[in-house]
Amino acid sequence: MAAVPLITRQLEHITAQITMWSHQRAVLVSQLTEIDHKLAQLEQERSSLLAHNRNGTLPFSSASRPNVDDDVDSTFIKSPTVAIENSRDLGVLETIYNETNGPMWINHQGWQGTSRSYCSWYGVDCLNGRVSGLSLGGNHLTGKLSGAVCGLDQLKWLNVSNNLLTGSLPECVMSRMRNLTDLDAKYSGLSGAVPSMAKSRLKALRLSGSMTGSGPYGWPKDIGKATALTTIELIQFDLKGDLISALSELSNLTLKNLSLDQPSKSGFSGPFPDSAASPVAELLQGLWKLSLSFHPLHCQIPSYLLKGTPKKLYLQATNLFGNVPIARNSSLITLVLSDNPQLGDQIPVSFPVIPDLNRLDFDNCEFKGVLPRDICASMPSLVRLSAVNNRINGTLPP
Repeated sequence: MAAVPLITRQLEHITAQITMWSHQRAVLVSQLTEIDHKLAQLEQERSSLLAHNRNGTLPFSSASRPNVDDDVDSTFIKSPTVAIENSRDLGVLETIYNETNGPMWINHQGWQGTSRSYCSWYGVDCLNGRVSGLSLGGNHLTGKLSGAVCGLDQLKWLNVSNNLLTGSLPECVMSRMRNLTDLDAKYSGLSGAVPSMAKSRLKALRLSGSMTGSGPYGWPKDIGKATALTTIELIQFDLKGDLISALSELSNLTLKNLSLDQPSKSGFSGPFPDSAASPVAELLQGLWKLSLSFHPLHCQIPSYLLKGTPKKLYLQATNLFGNVPIARNSSLITLVLSDNPQLGDQIPVSFPVIPDLNRLDFDNCEFKGVLPRDICASMPSLVRLSAVNNRINGTLPP
């Protein structure tokens, strides 16, 4: 019966989510109704124009008839060309399709037909008729991603993650694609060294360990010069060396998300900076999310990391030891400490009184004792509590 209050709160949370998404669905249905109404109007106007064309008449009086010699009216005549697709973009997309075995893609809607209106093709986003986004993650791309992709000079985001590509990332992606702000090539199959990022304007970089960094500590070369970066996700990347020295390479960046999970790789070694005022500590405290899971840190957690900046902290299997100095009324949202058996001692008495915490994982930490009686009542946002393989006794508090 002790688990009933937690289940009740979970049900309330799920009910709230259902209400929210139902509202979103109603909004979308309303928008679709408006779109259908507009399409019906346009179709009616189109039918009228076709009828007048067959009869040799015009659907406006001579007084209002567009004059191609008039600046305003010539804009009216030319305006459809604004949305006409760019021939160079079309050629680049066709090259990408052919070089990555397009017929074998999971979804190639639009790519195989005769339509040149590529803005309606699967995975293609456009702005003013130019390709602004290419999202082909998990679509069974094989073959090579050649430098042809750099011909998409208005591209803002490129996602080729979770594919079976071969070869390396084209150098021009970093040096020439001046509008590209988001690159996701995690588990893409691409390998080799990441090109120099000295000229990159990326805001988000997401790569995985089939690629390598030729910079210090295993970082992509010149990553510290890519000053627009706010998100770095390097999963299973071959990062190694002293944690403080390695993170000092990022001191020029204003990051919000630093995710460096390292299963099966060497990783950084600790400790964290002692002083909260040090440059690296300030970098860490400016984050929204920090993930250093599977790095062999072999150190204690500094108290400044548990105050709620970052708000999401993932330190699974990092060989942490000592106390867990969580500040009371911390603004943490997520805390993952699983697989750190050297933390094993009494459950931190400050686990309660973290009002915004919605996920708390401390599996395999060898904590012992009884869960604080108010751990549920004082964590109103808690959705997930995972405490498998600890030495906890008693019943779940109400």
